[in-house]
Amino acid sequence: GDSLKEWLGPRFADETEIDARVAERETRGQIEKMVVSGQGLKAPSAKTIQTLAKTGGAEAYPLAHASEANGQEAIKLYVDEVGTLRQRPRNPRAERFAAESAGLSGLRIHGDAYVGRTMLTPHGVENLDFIEADLEPSSPWAVDARRTHANDFAAMPSTDLKSGSTAHYDWSQTNEDLEVSVKLGQAGVAKSRLTVDYGKPAGASLFVDLDDTHLVAIPRLFDRISPTDSSWSIDRDRLVITLEKVDPRDWAALDLDA
Repeated sequence: GDSLKEWLGPRFADETEIDARVAERETRGQIEKMVVSGQGLKAPSAKTIQTLAKTGGAEAYPLAHASEANGQEAIKLYVDEVGTLRQRPRNPRAERFAAESAGLSGLRIHGDAYVGRTMLTPHGVENLDFIEADLEPSSPWAVDARRTHANDFAAMPSTDLKSGSTAHYDWSQTNEDLEVSVKLGQAGVAKSRLTVDYGKPAGASLFVDLDDTHLVAIPRLFDRISPTDSSWSIDRDRLVITLEKVDPRDWAALDLDA
């Protein structure tokens, strides 16, 4: 087996408590993509994840897959399985390496990262040397990986970012921001009759009131937004709110509790 993955796993072990909100948010996007017998899966609790995190675990992310063309060699990036849930700081050096060498832009790598090479043999997976020169984007594996990933991306169908509607509002998003279009029920509503509140801590919620009527009440947004970079305006019979994401990324939902 991959001995580097097994060796690194315990080194990621940590007793630090994992925030329940972070665990729920980070697992929801993945769970929604998984379907078992036509039924959705429930995200594991923070307690369950915490129990697993105490023993540590390494995820081997493939930068280059093994194939007959490359002699069944794979290049892997080894990271903490729950680095994001632990709220480890982003690792820009590892992200830049993945983008420049393997052509994998947009990866979010939290915490320490290690790189290694394996070979698939008739007897199983064996670890091989990965020397300093192999870190260069001009190395043979990197050139091949960028070409392979470019072809794979070109063949993938385009996917739209998550959006949604309720009886009171519609919402859509880009990687950087969200637009929430709230139905006012009438045109010509004065701004003084509207209240837009981003909650406490600031940027964690969204509440919209028209006079004494609650139009939107989302105590827990999927992730944080920046109130100072967000804005709203009235467009005929709609209140249009633009929310700037603190962390540019795809949101699996607007309301974490929906």
